[in-house]
Amino acid sequence: MRSDKNADIAKIVEGVMRKAESGRSPENIAQSLNADVKLVRQICQIYYTHKGINVQGILDRL
Repeated sequence: MRSDKNADIAKIVEGVMRKAESGRSPENIAQSLNADVKLVRQICQIYYTHKGINVQGILDRL
């Protein structure tokens, strides 16, 4: 069960990273991924402040 939850969050992180690269706002990203805005904001903050970070790096910081 726990690994399913981690896989779901990893998919959200991947989607956020992809959409953030195109300059979309966290609110817009959250809406398009049907994800929690607070989580998306957190992911975006980590992604923008840690150049070259990957999905696992973001998951480790959440």
